[in-house]
Amino acid sequence: MLRRVCATDSPAGGYAIKLAGAAIVILFLGLIAVLIFDKIWFKIGFGAAFAVVACVILVFAWFTDRKAKKTRAGIDELPHI
Repeated sequence: MLRRVCATDSPAGGYAIKLAGAAIVILFLGLIAVLIFDKIWFKIGFGAAFAVVACVILVFAWFTDRKAKKTRAGIDELPHI
């Protein structure tokens, strides 16, 4: 009896499909960002737009770190091994 083989039968195949799906989603999000912000990029230039996006990401990371600081409270008092 022949068995039909699918890409998701192995763990590597499932990972590859998830990776491809994530890449497609990121591609579409990037395309939407270009369509939304294209006039801003043309006005101020790509370098300035990159700097603005980098600053927004840094501020987001800072707020996320501040929230996570409560969960890491007391971790510095762990004994050194």
